[in-house]
Amino acid sequence: MFGRKKKGKGETLRVLDPLAEGSGLGPDTVKPACMAIYLAADGPLPLVEWQAEAPGFYIIDLETDNDRLVRVQFTVPHVYFAGSHSHCGCGFNYGRISQFERDSEELARKHNSLAAMSEYLAHEIGRVGEIELFACWDGDQAADPEIHRALTPGSLLGERFFFHARELSLVREDAA
Repeated sequence: MFGRKKKGKGETLRVLDPLAEGSGLGPDTVKPACMAIYLAADGPLPLVEWQAEAPGFYIIDLETDNDRLVRVQFTVPHVYFAGSHSHCGCGFNYGRISQFERDSEELARKHNSLAAMSEYLAHEIGRVGEIELFACWDGDQAADPEIHRALTPGSLLGERFFFHARELSLVREDAA
């Protein structure tokens, strides 16, 4: 949700609002200590444009050097960055730290980001087959996965769904 930046010799933390005017942050900028989510498929996936007037789920081509490093995680050739309303993957973590998530509007935005990703995955799995997903903290794109799990688009809609750092998942169709 918010990036943290060390400031000065005393290691004081300054919280940055990613939506604040002049923050220098945007959909193509992953903030320090942010979760990055990548999707990969055997065939091309459609891009979903970032909408500044209605922030939400989006899919873009890999743009940064860190993004390109993530290709080593996948067995399929078409790799993309998936972002949420928060510009990064942090907005896909719903109910992860419930004692700090008291803002009902932010929880609704997180749920909406996950619901849009779930709908996108369900549609694209029907078209291209299984989709691989890698989640990591920014900077860990080439790090070995520590967690492997199988997901379905519907599993993203759970009451407390979140991605683990260095998680490599295979997303398959929901059971009929």
